[in-house]
Amino acid sequence: MSKHEKTSILDYSIGLDLLRFENVCYYELIKRFVDIFNSEKGPLIYGIEEGLDAYFSSGLQLDTAVFLYEAVKHMGCIAPKETEAFMSTSEFKILETVRNNIHTFFKKGNYASKAGKIIDNALEEYKLKEPDYLFALRNDISLAFEITDHTRQLVGCDYFIKHCLFECDSQKWCEEDYRNFGKYVSSNIKRLAETVDETSYQLQSLLTKEKQPQIELFDYKSYDLFYGSKLSNATAFRLMLMIFQISYGILLVEKILSSESYINDDLWVCFISKLLSVKYDESIDNLLSLLQYSSTEDKTVLSSILSETDFDVHNLQARDFARDLRNTIHYQELQYDSTHFICKTTREYIMAIYLSNTKVQTMQDFRDKAQLMFNEMKELQIILRKIMNVDKTYSF
Repeated sequence: MSKHEKTSILDYSIGLDLLRFENVCYYELIKRFVDIFNSEKGPLIYGIEEGLDAYFSSGLQLDTAVFLYEAVKHMGCIAPKETEAFMSTSEFKILETVRNNIHTFFKKGNYASKAGKIIDNALEEYKLKEPDYLFALRNDISLAFEITDHTRQLVGCDYFIKHCLFECDSQKWCEEDYRNFGKYVSSNIKRLAETVDETSYQLQSLLTKEKQPQIELFDYKSYDLFYGSKLSNATAFRLMLMIFQISYGILLVEKILSSESYINDDLWVCFISKLLSVKYDESIDNLLSLLQYSSTEDKTVLSSILSETDFDVHNLQARDFARDLRNTIHYQELQYDSTHFICKTTREYIMAIYLSNTKVQTMQDFRDKAQLMFNEMKELQIILRKIMNVDKTYSF
């Protein structure tokens, strides 16, 4: 091994250590979801199709795709020759596209063009561009709702997966294509996880709740959705992407995972908080972008409801913490503050990496910041649902 290669391994060792730990966590999460997807679902209550599997597989697909891409990218810094063949495949190109769509807006450029194309593709597919006598029978989008106590509450839309895969020419994908991509991601995460001795982390077994949330799909017209929001198509489209990201994270914590299985395990708390931080940070970035660059009419609508709900997006308590934690997805940029943390076990070392990169001194501080982040996610979810205005209470 050359001197340069030795230096590279030392430079990237902190990221590699965290990567290996999170690989184990993602593999455990995948296994829990496989169990859920294979379980028998209850009868439909109000929707036209059971939606739990489709909804959570879409969210999980983005999370695991981001992890796998960043993991391979990091390992490529250490062993470029060994990863070159993997990174040159067509599957990896799709993986890169999905990873880059972690952003639900463009920091440089106009996202309205992409949103418009996705909207128009669906309208053309379902022959709604020019209404005819079958207009009332046709719909171009699928809304996902959680059903609780005779109410439906919006948690997302199929626009999200179309956004993630748009540059892959996703309108031509069939169910088998989605399935094959999911297998590609999960199988590679499994292969990596099998190279890690997970016993040193002493993780508690991750469990799911006995009763899963009732997620149902409803056919809907994008024309009606956008009209009800009182926003332009592009702005409402972006809010729908935010609703998916925020709601997926909230449902994962509140309705999917059994809190007793992880809440007392500091490492699980670190991992799950990081997963949530990505959704929080991207959604807040998206909202700030809309408030700055959208039309005057859209800014007025958004600013009014934020004011009504006392949600000060410019002064959030968890913003800096969430951004720092989210940025640990870049494994080659991690820090380890050895002056503040004296570690004797692998668990303590991994925990110290999280603390070092979020500028907190104790695990209790980390937990407190993570709770603030989760609370602000729930506040934002309420606001987004109010804007989109499609929740409903049934009388039966």
